[in-house]
Amino acid sequence: MYGVCVILVSVEELTVFLREHPEYIKTLKMAVEHEQQNSKNSNYLGWEWYDVETLGTKLQRLVVNGIIKINFKSRSSTCYLLKDRNATTVALTHFEK
Repeated sequence: MYGVCVILVSVEELTVFLREHPEYIKTLKMAVEHEQQNSKNSNYLGWEWYDVETLGTKLQRLVVNGIIKINFKSRSSTCYLLKDRNATTVALTHFEK
C-alpha cells in the first residue's frame, strides 16, 4: 500500500525559503494573484507556468518543498495550486518594498 505524503509549509518556513531563494518571490506573488482572481470559479484547475512566468523545471523546486502542488496534469498542461495561499500571502508581506 502506498501512502500519500502531504507537506504543509508554515509562514516561517516559507519566509526562510524566500530569503534563501528570492527569485521565487515574483512567482509566488503572481500565483496568489491568479488564485484570488479565480477564487469564485468552481471549474478552476489552477495556474500554469506561463501564468507565473516561471519554467516548469523551476516550479518543481516549489513542489518538492511542499509550497505548491500539481492539481491537474494532462499531455498538454500542468496546473498548479498553492498548498496554503494564506500562509504564502503572509510570508510575502515580509518582502514588500
